Amino acid sequence: SLTMVIDVREINFSKRQNNHVVSVGWSILPIFLPKGYVNSGIFVIPVFKGEPSEDFLKGIQNSSDGIKYIQSALDTKKVQLLEAVSLVVKIIDGQREGHFTRVFESSRFDYTYIPAGRKSKYEYNGGADAKAKGLKTIVPSGGKCDLYNRKVGEHAAEHFELKHYQYLGCLE
Repeated sequence: SLTMVIDVREINFSKRQNNHVVSVGWSILPIFLPKGYVNSGIFVIPVFKGEPSEDFLKGIQNSSDGIKYIQSALDTKKVQLLEAVSLVVKIIDGQREGHFTRVFESSRFDYTYIPAGRKSKYEYNGGADAKAKGLKTIVPSGGKCDLYNRKVGEHAAEHFELKHYQYLGCLE
């Protein structure tokens, strides 16, 4: 079935680094459920170190149970987690568009793809989030999210030679 593999990169905008792009890790999420339905939801998924091997990707593609396949790969150290690093990914079937209308619905986070026994390290903590610095305080460009998001998008498009990139704005 169709699976999304996400390549996680860091762009360092310092003048010394010359806008250097480095690999941080990767993640994976099935787009369809075994019965053919879209895997709609808001998923918290782990990030793995390095890059996925071709053997791993072929193995998970041929596996009848991707979660068990990943757990086995973790147990045998074929893949390693970046501890407590995760992505939040929203997948919506066009027929269920009204089911996920708010931008950030932490109460609907699905932790199905977090490896067994590690959920507590990945659970969203609204109290800690309230105390954390807001994005506006940690981004360059004078804290202007829109300018920073545009800069990241345009640099990534240039780095990966994307010919049809168009910045659509910030979701603030």
